[in-house]
Amino acid sequence: MSMGVKEKIEKFFVSYPTKVYEKGELLIRPGDGPRAYYVSEGVVAQYDISTSGDKLVVNLYKSGAFLPISTIINNVAEEFFFEATGRVVVRIAPCEATADFLAQNSDVTLDALKRMSRGASGLMMRLARVMEGGADGRVVLELEIMQARFGSEGGIAITEAQLAAQTGLARETVSRTLKRLKNNGILETKRGRVMLKK
Repeated sequence: MSMGVKEKIEKFFVSYPTKVYEKGELLIRPGDGPRAYYVSEGVVAQYDISTSGDKLVVNLYKSGAFLPISTIINNVAEEFFFEATGRVVVRIAPCEATADFLAQNSDVTLDALKRMSRGASGLMMRLARVMEGGADGRVVLELEIMQARFGSEGGIAITEAQLAAQTGLARETVSRTLKRLKNNGILETKRGRVMLKK
């Protein structure tokens, strides 16, 4: 019987170290040398710092993601920050060994490409909303993406500061936008959770 994707990944990483990061700890900084990370548990935020010093989250990665995939494949230094959004468990391996593993296991690579494709689709939608310019559209889109990836029946737990970082809007703008969307019946909030109405 052949091994599944998860079993192959576990077998590959068994000889490499496991590391635990707590909320707010950086896994990767710009300029860090090439190392491959596999997210076993938790969620990792990829972000950049704007010229005004604001954190701009460009993507979120959950368990099952290889990070940073461009560094693994191209063996170059990273350009973004990667931070634990809560408790995160990763396996760390050399990029070259990880790239060889992906080259030899097309099913694992296909799974990684599917994840990347979903993330790229979300990035393109964000870019379209930024080009459009409206705060309402940017906030609703981000909530749709978050609800699809991380939501439950009770909505998603997200702060105004997190939403600001993920949309590139000022926190005050996010606050006003959430109030407006709530008043217009587009979303509801309850106990620190946000849910879009269908």
